[in-house]
Amino acid sequence: MPRYFVPITEDELKQKIAEKVAGHAALESHIEKSCVFSAENLFKSNSRESCYAMSWMKRLTQQIEKDLSKIQFDDENLYFTKSQCQGDDCGIKTLDNGLTYLGAYGGGDWELPVYFIIYWDGKKLRGYIPTDGNVFNHYTKMAFGSGQDYEGDLPEGIDEEEDIDGYELNKRYGDPEAEPYFDMPKIVEDIKKRILKK
Repeated sequence: MPRYFVPITEDELKQKIAEKVAGHAALESHIEKSCVFSAENLFKSNSRESCYAMSWMKRLTQQIEKDLSKIQFDDENLYFTKSQCQGDDCGIKTLDNGLTYLGAYGGGDWELPVYFIIYWDGKKLRGYIPTDGNVFNHYTKMAFGSGQDYEGDLPEGIDEEEDIDGYELNKRYGDPEAEPYFDMPKIVEDIKKRILKK
């Protein structure tokens, strides 16, 4: 089932995200009162504001938290500015179909990170985890590294003790040539197929 987006500018999306982060910061007593959670400060490389905001990106709104709960990954390490990520995977981007989104990834120290986006659907911020090109166990719906607790029966020939991180499962149920790295062209195509212009 497709999702939909309404085109907005990169500055508008930054502002909407900054407003949500500021709302979280106001509730946290340990946040320095000198922090200004503006769109400008939030997306600066390694600013105090972007460091604080990392811990909220997965739970920015109830809707985003619900959207991102489809795949189990920890929010210990969340990266969303270009300087925090390798390559050009993260940050605010606009695709040729008009979709503006924040690209980010996250996971615990013991996990390979999962790529996700935050975008505007015309009424609220939404989260989406692309399947194609992304790195997570497609069978257990968990980040690689958190594969110790399989739900249900494992397929014949897969031994939980031998496949602790789920690489064999991913090869069987995903791409047989899958390597645990992001394939950004596939991720972008997945996003464009799944999230359509209203």
